[in-house]
Amino acid sequence: MSRIGTVVMVATISGIAGPVAAHHSYAVFDQTTTRTISGSVARLQWMNPHTVIWLYVPSTENPGKHDLWKFENDSPNVLARAGWGAASLPAGTKVTVLYFPLRDGSRGGHWVKGAVENGPELISPSSVRWLK
Repeated sequence: MSRIGTVVMVATISGIAGPVAAHHSYAVFDQTTTRTISGSVARLQWMNPHTVIWLYVPSTENPGKHDLWKFENDSPNVLARAGWGAASLPAGTKVTVLYFPLRDGSRGGHWVKGAVENGPELISPSSVRWLK
């Protein structure tokens, strides 16, 4: 293969590999079990390919402190069709989340549904299909 052909091939593969690596499967989440946790919304990141909800959760290891938990959710497009919006979870909102935990034990998981204090239940359309 010529040097130019090699450069073109590497550039093409690099262009494809970037977007593929940026999107992972649901394999990082244990979809055989759910857990529940309560906290206050730190931030809702309304972005592609997945929205992310950050929660402050009271620390079990450091009383009086909070841990930051990360919950992945569907894309903004999917959530918007289910009634969500970029302002659905303002900072400070108290919520109890049902989620699929991360397999590696990190703080967070995939949002299944959340019960908002004095508000609606916010369901992840892609997650409920795994509930039995």
